[in-house]
Amino acid sequence: MIERSYAINASLGARRTLAYNLISLGEIYWKTGDLRKARQMQEQAMQEMSPSQDIWGKIGILVGSGTVFLKMGDPSGAARRFNEAYELAKNLGSTPGECDAAAGLAACALMQGLLDEARKYANEAWDNLKAHGLVALENPAIVYRDCAEVFEALGDEASFKAVLESGYQALMEVANKITLPEWRQSFLENETENRAFMELWERSKL
Repeated sequence: MIERSYAINASLGARRTLAYNLISLGEIYWKTGDLRKARQMQEQAMQEMSPSQDIWGKIGILVGSGTVFLKMGDPSGAARRFNEAYELAKNLGSTPGECDAAAGLAACALMQGLLDEARKYANEAWDNLKAHGLVALENPAIVYRDCAEVFEALGDEASFKAVLESGYQALMEVANKITLPEWRQSFLENETENRAFMELWERSKL
């Protein structure tokens, strides 16, 4: 369906809508494990989005791209994209965008062994989560998990457990609103990032 929409928008020259089609395709490739193809879709999405004034859309592309670069083992490339998203979000006054990007920067810093920088960004993202919750975040499970992993690496047990409990409650609140049991189970178990967060939460209970 997305590819059909893409073809229609391409024929109409609707570049901004085309960019959102590419974002969706990139997320599908990311969630199914084809990171190279996901990166390609995100790069094309940014090309199509660039002429527009949709700053929030650009932030979303950069956060998604940073996440894929991080999963590909390139924290430097990921950090460049998260940092660009962070600056755009700050200028826009987008609290969710800042939170997404700060969590990504924390994860990049942790992977590079920059613990003071990881602490700074994890604290910023965690303060944001405490104040605003998961509203409008690109992928809440990633934000909660990134913060938790930084605090765990720093030996900050209290913050580690607090982030996990907060994330667990937030995800379960969403899950409990899904009326069909099989869809609710799929949300928690088949959605890659939600499953990874739940596995970290369960490990913390051992």
